[in-house]
Amino acid sequence: MFGADKQWHWIKASNNADPPWVVSKGDAEVEITDGKLDATLFWEGSTKIVRFSLKGSVVNGNLTVKETGRNAEFGGSTYTGKLVVQELKKPAPRKTEVITLSDGFSMIGLTRTSGK
Repeated sequence: MFGADKQWHWIKASNNADPPWVVSKGDAEVEITDGKLDATLFWEGSTKIVRFSLKGSVVNGNLTVKETGRNAEFGGSTYTGKLVVQELKKPAPRKTEVITLSDGFSMIGLTRTSGK
């Protein structure tokens, strides 16, 4: 299992007509196993109230995922993007994992940094 903890954080920039951009963020639970991504993204300030989820595949760091919203007025979008892992040695050993996604209209980023 690559990760399944609450140290993940997310941000989403949605391109709307009015206002032109809406930004939301919060904590997330992310699990990447056997080439599959399963992420639950929570409303800001909560680790129980689900904003939306992402499910899909990871192949060589490339992702294709489907967004499923809670009480959304649409069925969700399909996002593509990358998973990047960077290991740093200074000032203290740590690993940063970053997922960047886009559907060509909106963007989602997920990240976590953990000690080695």
